[in-house]
Amino acid sequence: MISHLWVGFGLCVLIPDYTEVWETNSDAKKLYEKDPTQAAYHQMFFEITKSAQSYSKDCKVSFIVDDSTYSGKLGEAFKATNIIHPDLANAMMTFAPLNDKATPALQMADLIASVYRKFFLERITKGKATVDLKWGNHLDLFGLWDKEHMLKTIAKNVKDPRYHLGLLPRRSIPGPAVTEIKRQEKQRRKNLTKTLGPNKP
Repeated sequence: MISHLWVGFGLCVLIPDYTEVWETNSDAKKLYEKDPTQAAYHQMFFEITKSAQSYSKDCKVSFIVDDSTYSGKLGEAFKATNIIHPDLANAMMTFAPLNDKATPALQMADLIASVYRKFFLERITKGKATVDLKWGNHLDLFGLWDKEHMLKTIAKNVKDPRYHLGLLPRRSIPGPAVTEIKRQEKQRRKNLTKTLGPNKP
């Protein structure tokens, strides 16, 4: 039973570490893109779903993100997470890019991100961090993507037989994932226009 109404999750990527491994490790280039955004969201889709399942095996998770230039790649990361972790696939229900200006949940996520950013900066500059008590019961995960984490993840993937069969996607999956997300978003906007009517000056 969850004892609070909402829970925040955070993941901080050390860009110099990520870039160093990506540029010097051939397997890193096969698994990840140069920009860490997609990899970070893939990790978060996994961690959030896994955490939700720990509260209830029947728990279902729907994800929303800012409707931006990254939306398509994040949709691909969502699809890849389903493929890589079939044990969690049934719990990962939907993925939708929404307007953050009109979606309170996304605005709340931005606020939580600022809290995690402060926590992260204190940790790397002072060796430890403190969290305001008002946030204490609401911060479930604080993940750190550093060089050690990245190398361990790469080694684990390389040992997976699916990696050598080309069945372990982590980079962009071309075509269907993005196309389906765009189709759904187009239909959603069409339905919204029918409901609200066209914009008027």
